[in-house]
Amino acid sequence: MKGRHRNKPKNPLDHEPLAVTYARQQAGLTKTELARRCGVSLSLISEIESGTRNATPAMIRALARALNCPRVILERKRDDDDPPPPAPLLAPAPLPRPPGPGTVLRAGRW
Repeated sequence: MKGRHRNKPKNPLDHEPLAVTYARQQAGLTKTELARRCGVSLSLISEIESGTRNATPAMIRALARALNCPRVILERKRDDDDPPPPAPLLAPAPLPRPPGPGTVLRAGRW
């Protein structure tokens, strides 16, 4: 008979597993009740709390609603040595050029 193996904790995660567990306990909910409120399986909640499965941003929002806590409480805190987030695909729009000398300014416009 083969023994069950546990999944290794994932790293990096988008959420703090201990924060999810703490918030659930403070809300007085069981894992089963939290899963029901979020519309997911009990095993997903267990894996999120153990850190073996990442909570997507949508899942973090659902957890925050169900636990009546700010989303930021459940999100992973980034360390200074974490790599920066990827650059946006689109460059920001250029700023308008300032008016030249002698330009008459109208209210709210150059």
